[in-house]
Amino acid sequence: MAETHREAQVNPVEKMAARVLSRHGLRPPYELESLVSEYGQIEYHSFPISADGITVGIGGETKPSILINTQLPVTRQKFTLAHELGHIIIPWHTGTIVSHIDSILADLEYREMESEANQFASELLIPQSWILEIKEDFNSVEGFINRVLVDTGASRDAVLIKVFNVLDIPIVCAPYVSA
Repeated sequence: MAETHREAQVNPVEKMAARVLSRHGLRPPYELESLVSEYGQIEYHSFPISADGITVGIGGETKPSILINTQLPVTRQKFTLAHELGHIIIPWHTGTIVSHIDSILADLEYREMESEANQFASELLIPQSWILEIKEDFNSVEGFINRVLVDTGASRDAVLIKVFNVLDIPIVCAPYVSA
């Protein structure tokens, strides 16, 4: 693939995710549940409410409880698990947080916390430094995107957003329907 890339600005929350990966010596592919279980107790449940995940007890004396909604697709559950870890790691996120990753009806402070946890999750699952490292192994965008999808287990949309934000090469995506 082309040598060009833009140095995507890495914000403080993304740096926190990168430090977590570095501290544990991880790069994709890695076992997300094992990592998250070091910071919180994970439980999977079918939620009677519209929420992706809930983290209870952030900043308390004991490990927080992380609840993940099993009604979500597996890739969304994985992103939500990384998102909830973000709430635990980001020092100004405390208490109990009910995560609606797509929520637009909440107040500004809540939306900001959700945005920060999303940024953390994206960097944790699809690290910028790793993308820049492996891109040299590919001469096709398709092969590169497929490798990122397989190694991270992230959704296609999450991978495309991250790759487009990191690489500075012209990429056009269009739906293809075979006859």
